[in-house]
Amino acid sequence: MPKTRSQQPKVAGKGPLEDPIQISRKLVRAHLLAVKHQKKILRLRTVLGHHRLQYDSAFFRMKNIDEEMEKKRLDHPEEMIKIRKAQHDKVEKAIQYAAELETRAAIMETVKEKQDVQLQQINEQLRKTEEENLELQQKLVALRRELVEARRQRKQNQS
Repeated sequence: MPKTRSQQPKVAGKGPLEDPIQISRKLVRAHLLAVKHQKKILRLRTVLGHHRLQYDSAFFRMKNIDEEMEKKRLDHPEEMIKIRKAQHDKVEKAIQYAAELETRAAIMETVKEKQDVQLQQINEQLRKTEEENLELQQKLVALRRELVEARRQRKQNQS
């Protein structure tokens, strides 16, 4: 058994869950180590004939590891369902975000089209106003010339 709390495996509902893949890898490594120790024990038992070795701590560790592996196999589908649900939620959020971006892009295109139409209308009004301004300036210049001409004639008539 692990001696410290940090070495103990995390149990669902009693703290943060570790990655199920990492947990299973750790358990497989520990199981392989326990099997290796069990094989050594069996060799020693056959060679030396000592029956006391069946109570060796490695033998009991192997039993504990087997129990933990079986427990993880039973708990694993629940953890996988949680993980799959979290991944599914992320995918759904990404799809919703992409759809929102598409609608924003469509809205921006329609706004741009409206702005282009408004800009064309404004440019047309500006062109008309500039033409009217040019005509009025020409009329003003003509009226000034007439006024200057009328003043000259009046001065000539007075003299």
